[in-house]
Amino acid sequence: MQYEDVSYKFKTTILAAALDQAPLGIAVVDTRQRFMQINNLFSNVMEMDSERLIGCTIYEVMCEKSGAVQAEKLTTIAKQIITTGGIYTINAWKSLNSWQYIDWTLKRLEVDGVAIGVLVTIADVSKQVQLQQEVETYQQQLAHLVEKSTAELRRANERFYTAFNVMPSLMLISDQQGRIINANSSFAKVTGWKKEETIGCTPVEIGLCSQAVFEDIEYKFWQDGYVRNMEISLMTQAGQIRSALFSAEKIVVDGETQMLGMATDVTDAKLMKSEMMRLDGLDLVGQMAAGISHEVRNPMTTVRGFLQMLLKKEECKPYQEYFELMITELDRANSIISEFLAVVKNKPSCHVETDLNTIIKAIEPLLATAAVASGSTVVLELGKIRCLFLDDKEIRQLLLNLVRNGLEAMEEQPGLVTVRTYEEEDQVVLAIQDQGTGIPPQILAKLGTPFLTSKNNGTGLGLTVCYGIVERHKGKLEVSTGAEGTTFYIRFSQ
Repeated sequence: MQYEDVSYKFKTTILAAALDQAPLGIAVVDTRQRFMQINNLFSNVMEMDSERLIGCTIYEVMCEKSGAVQAEKLTTIAKQIITTGGIYTINAWKSLNSWQYIDWTLKRLEVDGVAIGVLVTIADVSKQVQLQQEVETYQQQLAHLVEKSTAELRRANERFYTAFNVMPSLMLISDQQGRIINANSSFAKVTGWKKEETIGCTPVEIGLCSQAVFEDIEYKFWQDGYVRNMEISLMTQAGQIRSALFSAEKIVVDGETQMLGMATDVTDAKLMKSEMMRLDGLDLVGQMAAGISHEVRNPMTTVRGFLQMLLKKEECKPYQEYFELMITELDRANSIISEFLAVVKNKPSCHVETDLNTIIKAIEPLLATAAVASGSTVVLELGKIRCLFLDDKEIRQLLLNLVRNGLEAMEEQPGLVTVRTYEEEDQVVLAIQDQGTGIPPQILAKLGTPFLTSKNNGTGLGLTVCYGIVERHKGKLEVSTGAEGTTFYIRFSQ
C-alpha cells in the first residue's frame, strides 16, 4: 500500500505538471457546466484567476468575456456534447476585453461509457488570425492592382483597336513572313476583301499587290526598320487599280517583331490634280483663244480675199495650184482658231429644256454621212429618258466630235459606232461606243489635255472642247477602253 501511494502521488504530480505546462488552455467542466479544473494557460488566455473560474458556469464566464449571445451559444453546444458526445470546434471567438481570437474545442468526458463532464481546450490564435488578415488584405490589394492593370490594359487595347479601325487609311499588321495578322475596316472597305479572307495570307496571295512591290516593301522595311510614303499600286477585289502612299513601323507583340503598315489612298487626289491641270490648260487655251482669234482672223481674211482675186487673173493661171494650196492652208488655220474659240470657258450658252433623243435624231443624217465616208456604220439605240436643260448647238458639237473620234479609231478596220441613251441611278446617260483598238495608256492618263493627240493631223482640241461642253452642262465624262474598243459615257445629273 505504501508503494501504491507513492506511485499514485508520482502520477498525480506528473499529470498536474503536464496539465500546467501544456501548450493549450485546458479545463474540465462537470455535467452542470461548472469549471472543476483549469490549467495556467487557460486562466491566462481568459484573463481570469483560477480561483475565480473554479465553480463558475460556462455561461457566466462567457457572458462576462464575450457577451450573452456567444455565452448562450457555447452553453447550448456544451449541453449537446454532454448528451450526444462527439467533438465540436468553434473558431475565432473574440474576447470583449481584448483583441484576442480564441479557438474552442469541446469533447465529452466519459467513465465506463457514462458522461462525467466536458473537456474544454482553447488556443490563442490572434497572431495567426492577424497574419491571415494581413495575407487577405495583401491578396485584396494585389487583386485590386491586377484588376486595375487589366482594366487599363483592356482600355488601352480598346483605344488602339478603336483608332485602328476608324482610321481612314488602310491599316494592317503582318508577321515577319509578311502574312497578314489583322486589318482595319478601311482596308476591307477600299479593297473589298473581308478581314477573315486576308488573315494568314500575304498581300501577293490575295492579289492586293504584285510580287515586285511586296519584295520592295519587305526589303526596305527589314533593312531600315521603317518605310516612308512609298508610292505603290494596289488592286481591289473587283480588279480596280488604286494608287497609295505606303508607310510602315515596327511593333513588338509578345516578344515578336511585327509590321504595322498604313496605306493612304491617293487615287482621287491624283485624279483631282490631273483634272486641275486639265482645267488650267483649258483656262490657258481660253485666254489664248480670246486674245488672238480676232487679231489673227482679220488679216487672214484679207490675205484669202487677195488670193482669190489673184486666182481669177489670167496672168496668174500658171500659179493656180499654189494659190489653191495657200487658200486651203488658210482655211485650215481658220478652223483651228474656231476650235480655240470653242474651248473658251466663259462662252455664252443657251440651255433650254430639250429631249436629248431629238437632238441625236436631228443630226443622224450627218453622222451617217461621216460613217459612210470612213466605211463604218453608226447605229442609234435611244432609250426612254427625261428632258434635260441643254444647249442644242453644244450637244451637236459634242456628238459630232465623239462620233468622229470613234470613226477615226476604226480607220484601219471599219466597224460599228453605237450611240445609246438610257437612265441609270437618277442620271441620264449618253454613251458613244466604237470597235477600235482602244486608247493607249499614256494618252488615257492625260485625256482632255489641250494639244494632246495621237492623230497625224489632229489639233488635240476636240476632246478638250467635249470636256468643256460637259462641264457647262454640269455633267461628268467617263471613259472605258480596251482592246475591243472605247466607250465614252456622258452622265447628266440634272
